Amino acid sequence: MKAPKCENCGSEKIEFFAKTGLRAFVCPNTATGGVRSLAGRLLFIEIPCHIAIDGPLAVFERAAKTPFEALRKAVRFTIPGGQLLGHANAGILAKIPPERIPNLFAAATSLGLATSKTPLESIETLIYGVRNKSIRRLDNIGLSRFDPKDAYERYKEETQDLAWKLYACDLVEELASSLKGGGA
Repeated sequence: MKAPKCENCGSEKIEFFAKTGLRAFVCPNTATGGVRSLAGRLLFIEIPCHIAIDGPLAVFERAAKTPFEALRKAVRFTIPGGQLLGHANAGILAKIPPERIPNLFAAATSLGLATSKTPLESIETLIYGVRNKSIRRLDNIGLSRFDPKDAYERYKEETQDLAWKLYACDLVEELASSLKGGGA
């Protein structure tokens, strides 16, 4: 029996077997999963591929007020879209203001290249460093001068946690712009 084609994207569907013995054809671009009903039975859920692909992208674009293409341009098209979107969402979860993410990713990419890191490594370092307030991690992309007291003074109206994160973002952007201005 030949597998049917997806109505949304035209991909050939693959056969899917659930633990309950349920058999179905599912688009490979579809998010699938199981949910337990109130009666305890496992129900099969299929999120259509056009929703599974567009959903997180639309959420990011709405939150950042920036087209995803600007984010891809910021990293010089070096990171695949899915990974890039995952890191952008991780940045939002790390409380980096969404509208600053494209500039920060561009800055991290520049700093990473200056310190012999790939754009992906430098973005992961930036997000981890900001999320965990790790000065050592931020030092890996060249941010060595960081005084938490300056952060708390600059962002007095914010909580200490958010002040630290915003100040780290400011320093990353300043350091990257000084690299560009310094003839790099």
